[in-house]
Amino acid sequence: MSMYNFQHSAPEFMNEGRVSDKSYVHSFGAVLVELVCGKTPDDAVNFIANIATQFLWFRTICLNDRTIGSISVCSYAGGDKCRGKSGEIGYVLGSKYWGKGIATKAVKERVGVVFDEMRELERVEALVDVENVGSQRVLQKCGFVREGVLRKYLYIKGKSRDMVMFSVLSTDPRT
Repeated sequence: MSMYNFQHSAPEFMNEGRVSDKSYVHSFGAVLVELVCGKTPDDAVNFIANIATQFLWFRTICLNDRTIGSISVCSYAGGDKCRGKSGEIGYVLGSKYWGKGIATKAVKERVGVVFDEMRELERVEALVDVENVGSQRVLQKCGFVREGVLRKYLYIKGKSRDMVMFSVLSTDPRT
C-alpha cells in the first residue's frame, strides 16, 4: 500500500513526474467516482482539481499502484479561532477492500504524519454513523477515543443520522 500526495492540483501533480499521463488521473477519477461522487469520470477529475485540493491534507490510498481509496483531514473552523487547532479525518475505501486491515493501516500510519506535518493541530476527530461499526473499529484500533453520540447530527440520504464522535490528541500515545 502506498500514498500519493494530492496537496496540489492534478496538473501540478502530473508535472512532478509521479504521473505520466492523463489516463492515470482519469483512472484515479473513476475510482473516486465509484467511492465518492457516483457520477462520471469528469466529475471525479473535477473533484480532484477543485475539492481535494481544498483539504488541509489529502492522500490517496493505493494498492499495487492502483488507487483504492483516500484519506484526508479538513477543518470546519473557518474564522472560528476556537476550532482552529482541530481537524476532521475522513477516509473512503472501495468496498471490495473492506475487512482487510487496509483502512486501519492507512489511518494508523497517517495520523502521526498529520500531527508531524501540521504542528498547529492538537486534535484530530472523526464522525462515524452509528451503524458503521467497521469504521468505528478502525478508529478504536488506531487509538481514537470514543467520546459520545451526537443525536440526529447529520442529514444523509434523506434521513437524520446519529453520529459517533471519536478523537485523538497530539499528546496521546501513538499506537
